[in-house]
Amino acid sequence: MGAGVGVPGQGPGADAGSPAVVGAGVGGAAAAHFLRQRFGRGARLAVLERAAPGGRVATVRLEGAGYEAGGAVLHPLNLHMKRFVSDL
Repeated sequence: MGAGVGVPGQGPGADAGSPAVVGAGVGGAAAAHFLRQRFGRGARLAVLERAAPGGRVATVRLEGAGYEAGGAVLHPLNLHMKRFVSDL
């Protein structure tokens, strides 16, 4: 499921008129980050995720060692993602 801004007032923790980000992967985290920047800390913002946050990003264990898997492509021409990473 890709990230996007959900329907205000629907979903757990969302008030009428408050934005909701659907998905807590890299895209959802970026959307929530930029919404928080735009509307400030006082605005209510719900992030809706049906599973663990992280989306396709995961750590897998193989023969006792941890490896980062999934979400491996951050294209250098994606200026929004470059800005998001530099903000972190």
